[in-house]
Amino acid sequence: MADNQLLTVTATRSTPVTVCSGCPDHAYIQLTVPSNFSNVKHITFRITSHDQGFSHEESQYGGSYEECYSFFDAALVTPEGHDRTRWRFQSNRHARSEPFTHVSNWPDQRTEPSIALAICNIQANDTIRILPKAHYQAWRNYVLHAEIEIMGEVKAVDVPTASPLQISPATVAQTLYRPLEESRKQIRILKLLPGPADSPVCCELDLTDLCSDDHARYEALSYCWGNPNNSEAIELSEQLFRVTSNLYAALKRLRHRYDKIRTLWVDAICINQEDPIERAWQVQMMNCVYAQASRVIVWLGEPTELVSGYEYQELRGLFERLQLPGRSYENLLNDEEPTWDQGIASGLPLTTEEIVSEIPQSSKGASTLFNFPWFRRIWVLQEVFNATRIVVVCGEQTTSWFSILQANVSNNRSMMMPGPLNARVMPALFSDLFTITRLSNQGHFGYAPQTPVADILDIVVAGLDLDASDPRDKLFALLNLTQPSNDSVLRPDYEKDVSTIFRNFTRWWIASRQSLRILSAVHCSVGRTWQRLSPLPTPLQSTTRPSWTLWHDGKSAWGRATLGLSASTDYSASGKTKPDAALLYQNKDPSTLLLKGVLIGSIERIGPFPYFNTEATLSGYRKVYEKLFDPINHRGIFASGAQGSIGTISDLREPSANLIQDHLHAHYEYASQTGGAVECHPHCFFSMPNSMTGLCPSTAQEGDLIVVLYGGAVPYVARPSNKVASTLDVKVGRQVEFVGECYLPGYMAGEAIGNMEDNLEIFELV
Repeated sequence: MADNQLLTVTATRSTPVTVCSGCPDHAYIQLTVPSNFSNVKHITFRITSHDQGFSHEESQYGGSYEECYSFFDAALVTPEGHDRTRWRFQSNRHARSEPFTHVSNWPDQRTEPSIALAICNIQANDTIRILPKAHYQAWRNYVLHAEIEIMGEVKAVDVPTASPLQISPATVAQTLYRPLEESRKQIRILKLLPGPADSPVCCELDLTDLCSDDHARYEALSYCWGNPNNSEAIELSEQLFRVTSNLYAALKRLRHRYDKIRTLWVDAICINQEDPIERAWQVQMMNCVYAQASRVIVWLGEPTELVSGYEYQELRGLFERLQLPGRSYENLLNDEEPTWDQGIASGLPLTTEEIVSEIPQSSKGASTLFNFPWFRRIWVLQEVFNATRIVVVCGEQTTSWFSILQANVSNNRSMMMPGPLNARVMPALFSDLFTITRLSNQGHFGYAPQTPVADILDIVVAGLDLDASDPRDKLFALLNLTQPSNDSVLRPDYEKDVSTIFRNFTRWWIASRQSLRILSAVHCSVGRTWQRLSPLPTPLQSTTRPSWTLWHDGKSAWGRATLGLSASTDYSASGKTKPDAALLYQNKDPSTLLLKGVLIGSIERIGPFPYFNTEATLSGYRKVYEKLFDPINHRGIFASGAQGSIGTISDLREPSANLIQDHLHAHYEYASQTGGAVECHPHCFFSMPNSMTGLCPSTAQEGDLIVVLYGGAVPYVARPSNKVASTLDVKVGRQVEFVGECYLPGYMAGEAIGNMEDNLEIFELV
């Protein structure tokens, strides 16, 4: 076989851009790792930039890189739009207006271990971004030029990368796995044999019936699978079996050194990953597996492999502060329970005032802790939610689950303080699933799981922030957190592809809820937000995804910048109409969606919205614009630390007049030329041939249609399609691609249905 070859790819941009604290997290330049790269060897950034040229501390720091709040972040972003890692790599020279070119290389001798590891874990189709930033009023980042250069190794023969589901080859699986009996709720359990630290990991598989009262006692492991390309071999029932490096490290840490066997349930090993039917029904009973475990062991990973030196010391300090009396690493791993256990408690939930007054305000090291990949894995939600007892293990340190929740509360409090979002917290779904309580008979705290009462759509949207090796799990992993249902759409099925799973769910949700609210969720997806976050446009149909379906990528916080996603929206563009349930399932092509509606007109022109223009005639638009575009970034919707939640966050904060003026001054020349528009925002102010005006998302184009669809709370933008209508037995008015929502005064409260119902037609969304 020929040797792998080195290939260099570059991206260059030379557009002058001004960034202030009110600007969104918008990549100045980005470069996607080619699909034929097996790994990335080297990254080089070149940036020409400067700050505002003055500061109150210029005499002390001028010309240096100290105390400069004009800087650059680098981000390694997955195809789903999640940061694999992000770090600050360069500041401008303090209070110097002369452009200066900086060159940064990774890895080099000064590269922090966490960044070096992140670069090693870059995968094909990840995107590398440079994000100019500025914090606090009057600070500016003037960017003139930037380059990204990636050197990577290309496989001589393009062999597809193995997924985690293929870690054990089918031939090994056939000899290892005896069939399980679903009627008896059978599971496999892993016997982890004892051994010295430097000896091979040896295990055996056994079976137990969860429907039996005397089923085998076992502990369930909750962990992050990790990079499937980094694997180690273990001995499983006298056969070699490959597991990811993170799981291998967990097994080495958790096994006893002498005599005693530890019995575990580990999904990657105990479920035959080569059998989609077994996977489906085992996943469906995952809540039972974790609920009946004697306890759940949360394995965060080896900290020395994930964090740098000073972060490691902060993390050690955090675990030492969180350590409870009577708990040592050994007695926790050996399940020697002390008399005082901070665990699930039936006491009263703490009020917000009690949390503020009684939970420590700062938790140094917690941001490092919450940066561990475990907190971004979607399956862990139900694993800890269903657990009766939990121990958290990080390398050679342990703590309780309550202590983790307490650290999260502390960091959430710091996130409420004014200033940049520097703290990292657990994804919002964790906070929504657990409440901190006070033990009724003691002065101590505990926690209690709380089953979400929200609609499944809101839970799935909140789960967009989390990662899954299989995109279908972005839905399947959350089903046990919702009300039970016998509908086949809400049962795991790994024999169907990703697109089928999500379009079936979208169609089912519309039919069962008699609402089009789910269509607004497209604005939570990468490249579909109201705000433009990438310098490159994203085609609507760049994937196999239909334009109208909920998808597995993106962030839940982006849902806060929508008009119709909230169940409590004030708009009712289609009045009291409902989608035609029969029509939803009448089309022969499952990739399309048939909806009744009326055509309002077309977009003739799209220009910038004059946000800084305070004329009264624009006041209604301004309120909507502030919700959709967060023009001074005070709600942090498009910031890296943005948080969503189950349902809707009420953003009641008014933009600060001082920050509005600061943003205006940062883009003053552009605002003067455009009547008061924001330079760092996309053109979104559209006009129609009848002189009506409205707001549209960044992906809209001139020539797009404005429609009101039955069951929709808001009007929508649709793009005429060149495809031939596939549904011959239904009279389809026109076939369109779904672009997204829009705001059109005069058509937000049912006016189109009342005045134009004679023009009703059927739209086929592709």
